[in-house]
Formats: sequence, structure tokens, C-alpha cells
Amino acid sequence: MATKSAEQGVEQHGGRTRFGVVVGVDGSEESWRALDWAAR
Repeated sequence: MATKSAEQGVEQHGGRTRFGVVVGVDGSEESWRALDWAAR
């Protein structure tokens, strides 16, 4: 069973932990740079 903590952005499933990142993109140059940074 997977558990997820929205406050921490952490998901635990079967002994593994994954960390999530949320990035909003509005079409501006800055938001595309934020998306690029988050993807790396």
C-alpha cells in the first residue's frame, strides 16, 4: 500500500521513498527556467 504526505511531498511504497516536485508554468521565461531546473 502506498502512502503519501502532501506536506512533505514524499511517497513511500514497498520500502521505497520517492520525492516529488511541483512546478507551475505560465508561459513566462522564468517559469520555463523553473521547469528546466526541476526536471534536472
